[in-house]
Amino acid sequence: MDPIRDREIINTELMFADLQQLEKAFAPLEKKAKTTKDALVVQEYEGLRKAYEYLKQGIWLYGMKDEFTPKEYEAIRKYNFLSLKPIVYALNVSQEDLARSKEIETEFVAKL
Repeated sequence: MDPIRDREIINTELMFADLQQLEKAFAPLEKKAKTTKDALVVQEYEGLRKAYEYLKQGIWLYGMKDEFTPKEYEAIRKYNFLSLKPIVYALNVSQEDLARSKEIETEFVAKL
C-alpha cells in the first residue's frame, strides 16, 4: 500500500472530472463572452479559462483561490468543481506499518 500514490491517483481522477465538466461549459461560454458586453459573462469565462489552465497543469484549484479575482471566483464556484473544495486526508496504515506511521505521515505531508 502506497498512500502517496493513492492520493495522486484520487486527485488526478478528481481533476479529470473537473476538466470534463469545464470543457462542456467552456465552448458555449467562450462564444458568448466574445460577443456580449455583459461583464459577468466575461468574468465567468475568464475564471473558467484560468481554472482550465491550472487543471491542465495538474494544480488543485483550492490552492489557487487567491489567483482569481473575487468576481471570477464567485462565477466559477457555481460549477462546484471538486478540486475547488478543501480536502482532508486520512492515512490508513497496516498493523505492520504502525511503528512507521509518523515517518509515513511526514513523507505524505512533504509531498503535498
